[in-house]
Amino acid sequence: MMILGIVGIVCHAARADECFCAIHSSSGAILRGCEAFKAPTDFYSTALCTDPDTGKRSVQVMYSDWTRMEAGAERCRPCQRARQSNSDVPRGEVPPLIPTPSASPLFAARAVQGVYWNTFFTRGTEKDAKLNAKSNASYTLVLDLSAYNYSQIRATNAAGTEISPAVQRYLESAPQEPVELIIRPVTVTSQILIDEPREKSMQINRRKLIRSQNRSAKVEHQLIANFRSGKMQVADFSNEVAAGHVTFQVRLKDATTAGCAVIAFTIWDIRNNPIDHLVQTVPIADGSTEPNCTIGGEEALKGGFATLLDPAFGAGPGSDEKRPIQAALHVFESQLSEGQKQSFVIFIDKTQYSAPQAGRPDAERGVYSWRLGHWLSDYVGEPNGLPFQIDLAWKAADKGRTAAYAQVANELAVKIFGAEPGGEEMADGAKAALKALSQADAPPVVMARLVGSKNQKLYIPLSLIAGAGNTQGLPKPITVLQPLPEERYRAGRCIGTWSFGVSRYTKDLMDARLYADLAKLNAAQPATGEAWLTKNSNLRDYLSTSASTPDTAGEGLVLLAHHDGQGIYIETAEERILAGELRRKYPRGSIALLASCATGSPSSDMAILNKLTSSGIDAMVVSPFKVRLDYGARLALEFTNIVRAHRRNGTTPTLAQIFGEATAATAQHFADRPREQYLEDMALEFVLVGDAYLRLCPP
Repeated sequence: MMILGIVGIVCHAARADECFCAIHSSSGAILRGCEAFKAPTDFYSTALCTDPDTGKRSVQVMYSDWTRMEAGAERCRPCQRARQSNSDVPRGEVPPLIPTPSASPLFAARAVQGVYWNTFFTRGTEKDAKLNAKSNASYTLVLDLSAYNYSQIRATNAAGTEISPAVQRYLESAPQEPVELIIRPVTVTSQILIDEPREKSMQINRRKLIRSQNRSAKVEHQLIANFRSGKMQVADFSNEVAAGHVTFQVRLKDATTAGCAVIAFTIWDIRNNPIDHLVQTVPIADGSTEPNCTIGGEEALKGGFATLLDPAFGAGPGSDEKRPIQAALHVFESQLSEGQKQSFVIFIDKTQYSAPQAGRPDAERGVYSWRLGHWLSDYVGEPNGLPFQIDLAWKAADKGRTAAYAQVANELAVKIFGAEPGGEEMADGAKAALKALSQADAPPVVMARLVGSKNQKLYIPLSLIAGAGNTQGLPKPITVLQPLPEERYRAGRCIGTWSFGVSRYTKDLMDARLYADLAKLNAAQPATGEAWLTKNSNLRDYLSTSASTPDTAGEGLVLLAHHDGQGIYIETAEERILAGELRRKYPRGSIALLASCATGSPSSDMAILNKLTSSGIDAMVVSPFKVRLDYGARLALEFTNIVRAHRRNGTTPTLAQIFGEATAATAQHFADRPREQYLEDMALEFVLVGDAYLRLCPP
């Protein structure tokens, strides 16, 4: 962007300061008649100084051992600005690969500079490798920090993007070399596996981010020329010019096919504060197919916290109109060297977001980050954590209390927004922004992500902070979307056929009316494209066989079952179905509603959920908690009835819309009972995972 751009572009990026002098802390040398030029991503200003007495000109990079002296100060009189024929003189010499004006000597001694992240792959002796699904070798993934965006010099398999303002400020403020960053990669899609360790330190030599003003400048220009002409490979060029780099060993998962993979990098300072976020789209070929993985001409590597709002990062590709996301909450858990557990939270309000402007890195708005002194997953999964408050809420709901979930909402909100000292203002600002969003006429869509200390994807029941009667959470509900354990970077299709595992034979089903309603459903003739799964034997046969092909529409599965941490069952645990028995392969666009105990809990076995995801399910409705049987059974029944009604009527709602209708019908059912129960907020225990915008197929 700023490295090999034409002179006119660089001119507008650099701005001159008022006249000043500079004194060297060690030698006492003084430069007079100085003006400074600084591009948006330069770490140091460059001073062009013209002595008012001798007229001698000099150029000096303003390292930390130089101190400014304002005009009029002792030994800084007079301070006369340098005369120049061009009022918009650029900061730095344009590399000789680009035609430069020959008139002004001011172009001769300065460096055009930007700072960039670059990524590329190597494999053995191959220094610019493409990922191939048929490869039997691992790859080395390289992330470096450089004064050059390699993709702007020459088209290779490398990708580059500019650093964030937070990284810029961090590097500028460090008092000495080297500067250290912590890099944590996250595999967003399932095709790529990253070997341990998944966290590495990048040591940065900032001197390599400043253009040389002596003979070494000619050497570097020759390196650029060699790389641009193809005489030098990207890995060799990186070794010569990068200020720092890290490498990770990666492999392709078994049975990977040609397509697009996504990798994310979280960038942290030495104190474990998040300061940048990168998302890279990686094509995987197979020898005959070369996928194009850039959507709408976007870059393969994108940076900045705004990438956390990217729909492809959490809810599948698609336009904002089809998949609207108003905000995102991301929680990253980490264990420090001394064993202390910490979580780092980033909240982005898309409605208020503004990117940093050139020369104004602090102009970024709508991004909040803070630190927690605990793991959120411990609180969500441990019996004395959130499940304890859920149990109390159930008892209060049975008594008809409308604010049964108020303390659930209060405590969860404190756990999420209760920042450690120094982060309170950020956390309070984020909560205020989320409250403002929740006041909209329609519930806003918020993407939520919890990444465990081992890079595993866990679930945040964020919807619960809107429990009725709360004082610490949200006044109105929000729609929360969360990523699948294995995210897929692909467009979904509609949901065609359905299998309903909603049975009157479900163990411990005591409610007489519910039993009668399920018996009536099971006795009905299934419509075309529908099937009943009423016993363990039916369910086992269904889950162990594949009746579909990848060319068909998606499938829907509604399952009311018990889950004991080992397997699932309808009638008895003796005949439970283990995760290893799940062999069914689902076509693209398939969904599942799982009304079973703790299939999505951080502290329980997630094998069933993970197996369904790896088998092709693109979206699910699950609960991280023990599902109460009377509520779970009624929800599954209402969900089934609503799906069948829409299929008869030829309407095509989304999964999110069907779930909303089902929870409303379930709450109304309990409200209409002679012994009134207030179970409306029990729906907040469930989470929408994956692409909740998948629709029923039209007739």
